[in-house]
Amino acid sequence: MISMTHTVVRDEEPMAAAVDGEIVILSAKAEAYFGLGETGSKIWTMLATPRQISDLCAELARDYEVDPATCERDTLAFLTRLLEDRLIRIVNPETSTS
Repeated sequence: MISMTHTVVRDEEPMAAAVDGEIVILSAKAEAYFGLGETGSKIWTMLATPRQISDLCAELARDYEVDPATCERDTLAFLTRLLEDRLIRIVNPETSTS
């Protein structure tokens, strides 16, 4: 299970492009095409380099003026989906705590 202490980054495999200000992703591994909305596109862009989820949530909560608990819940749900679809990966899971 993914947690706030994990560090995540985009997987190398999917191809992504900006279309009309949002990110679209094509993944052969997942055998699917994904379209991300505004917030999902921002998260995808932020994950160009490894980011600890807690840091990601702190920045999103500031940028979108949302309470931290809501931001954490929604971000973890989104990242869990990306992880299940193999679009992102956990970096050094042995150094993260759950």
